[in-house]
Amino acid sequence: IATRAAAAGRHLLLDKPLSLSLADADRVVEAAQSAGIASVVFFTQRFQPNVAAFVASTAAAGGWQHAKTIMFSSIYQPGSPYGASQWRRDHGALWDVGPHALSIILPVLGRVEKVAAVDGPNGLVHLLLTHVGDATSSASLTLDAPPEAVTREFVFYGENGIETVPNGQYEPHVAFGVAIDQLLEEIAAGTRDHRCDVRFGREVVAVLAAAEIAR
Repeated sequence: IATRAAAAGRHLLLDKPLSLSLADADRVVEAAQSAGIASVVFFTQRFQPNVAAFVASTAAAGGWQHAKTIMFSSIYQPGSPYGASQWRRDHGALWDVGPHALSIILPVLGRVEKVAAVDGPNGLVHLLLTHVGDATSSASLTLDAPPEAVTREFVFYGENGIETVPNGQYEPHVAFGVAIDQLLEEIAAGTRDHRCDVRFGREVVAVLAAAEIAR
């Protein structure tokens, strides 16, 4: 759908992940670039103003050696709006919350060149990434954590000490409105360099696809 829309000259507002394969991600990027259209991929945290400011300032500071992420969700409990999601059941935490983790790690630590992954109980997956320049990051992800173990931790370690990523200040639907506004600004300005465009979405998919193979 995204490639057909791009070919028709339509600007793209897409959810994460951009695709479930690197080949499909490449097709979307090629279609968007050929058509010269604007694109935004909605990584919720990146459209939270306080989180976006943290990512920008942390990336600018540099000197980071490691990032640790723990994203333990529990979507299969009664009342969860995501419990009946067949897509999440089929593809699990790697493809559902993995993009959220990478959307913050990659802008700070840079491109990933090595990926290791191992599975744990109840859909738990652990990633260990090596970035260009030898920084490392780890991410532990699940959608089926015991309710008492639901948590979110996101920490960078380096020459400047320890920095913890803040929780987003907006509800997700408000952050989605921010994404729409930014896409409209991109269209009006004629620029094609949004920090969460399809090229960045493709970079995230490349890591997730490599992790899928490594598991």
